[in-house]
Amino acid sequence: MKMPKLRLTAQLLLPILGIVILGIALLQGFSYRESSDILEKEILASITRDRDAAVRAMDEWLTSKTNDLKLWSKEPMFALAIAEDGQARRDVIDFALNVKEAYPELEDMDIVDSTGDIIAGSSSAQGKQVANVGSQDYFQASMRGQSFVSNPVKSKGNGRPVVRISTPIRDASGKVLGVLLMVAKFDAIYDQVLGPIKVGEHGYAFATNREGLIIGHPNPDRVMQANISTIDYGKRMMADRVGTYKYYYPLHKQWKIMAYGFVEQAGWHVVVTAPLDELLAPLDTMRNFSILGTLITILAV
Repeated sequence: MKMPKLRLTAQLLLPILGIVILGIALLQGFSYRESSDILEKEILASITRDRDAAVRAMDEWLTSKTNDLKLWSKEPMFALAIAEDGQARRDVIDFALNVKEAYPELEDMDIVDSTGDIIAGSSSAQGKQVANVGSQDYFQASMRGQSFVSNPVKSKGNGRPVVRISTPIRDASGKVLGVLLMVAKFDAIYDQVLGPIKVGEHGYAFATNREGLIIGHPNPDRVMQANISTIDYGKRMMADRVGTYKYYYPLHKQWKIMAYGFVEQAGWHVVVTAPLDELLAPLDTMRNFSILGTLITILAV
């Protein structure tokens, strides 16, 4: 008489357990999806703040260095040096070497005459062979009376990217006599502003020029070599200048999200990336343990 009752109880419990298991699975799936979306939004907000801070820092650095050049260019020794005053040229060399020592991110500081010849500064003090820069965009812009920030180019000394910042040197009447030129190491700017940005194990910040050529990256082999202008996320970045983008990164075999911005006065794109799969992994672990615990509880009952 007891066996039929057990079979009847089992027949009643099986559908109920099935419904309970389905309900728990749906609830956990919904909870995981909601938690995942919330965490992804937080990650996006975090890298967006990092991006905005990096763009501001780079703008401030460029503004500071350009203002320094404008202030220094008013010193009488620069105009006198262009007028072939020997003592003034020696003073310019001393000044340039002192500035270079005070600012480790600088590679050189020089003055250029109206023909494009570098006539005094740290380059001549170190005996460097310097070509005429008359055809360069920064020289031509400053001879027209403008301060200018160049596209990063490879340094002839070590092949690393350098940025040229220039401003006009004027006489007392305001006539442009030549150009005061500063050459800055982009690696130093990157290390100061973008290098400290880390997001998990595979999240980082990098920078490109207007054309998408990488000018700053944690992997030095990619600097002045890789160009992202033909990749989907690179196309989006260059088209929008400011925004976010989610994409799959085959090298790390995971989804990533990026926040990108633009440094207007230099034409640099700044990007902060975050590895979503890596950062969401703890949530996956919690979900799996929750499912396992639920199954063990049901089986025990």
